[in-house]
Amino acid sequence: MRNKILSLAVVLIMLMTLSLNVSAQETYDSSSQPKVELSKYIKNTSKSLTNKQAQVIFGDIKKQLLFEYGDIYSFHNFSGEFENERIEDGSTLIDVNIYADMTLTRHPSDSPFIKGMVEAVSEIYDEAEKGLIQDKINGYINEIETLYYNKPDASVFIYTIKLKSNTLKTDNLLDKDIQYELFYRTDVTS
Repeated sequence: MRNKILSLAVVLIMLMTLSLNVSAQETYDSSSQPKVELSKYIKNTSKSLTNKQAQVIFGDIKKQLLFEYGDIYSFHNFSGEFENERIEDGSTLIDVNIYADMTLTRHPSDSPFIKGMVEAVSEIYDEAEKGLIQDKINGYINEIETLYYNKPDASVFIYTIKLKSNTLKTDNLLDKDIQYELFYRTDVTS
């Protein structure tokens, strides 16, 4: 009985980890980034970025999203917003929202997460316990397949950029030389 509870707890913990938020920071010097196709659907309401600088940053983020998720998802209809410019602790911060239609293209059963659970189930000797956990895994696969697999979903990726002090809008700075730090943002709404 104790092993059943422990096994079920492990599976439930694995399932719950899918909903955790991750926060990270990356520093960019866009002059070293290769050119990517840019969307004409960029709204820039900031005062410190030119529209071309906003396009460069948009292209950097788009390329990063394709690199990070392109093996699992397909993306269409990218657009972006640069808004809510503010000064905090002497730094210029701008919120960036990137919108895209995102489609899960990897079958849920091919996910390393599911493969790991299936492997763990193969190590269980109690057939009743094994069946119970396999049913949970199959239910998860069916849910993901039904709700997300090959179904476009309007998605938003939210960031804040911190402009390097030497890259604020000036006449002598090339638009492609914008330097900034990228922060993943977690917004809490009611």
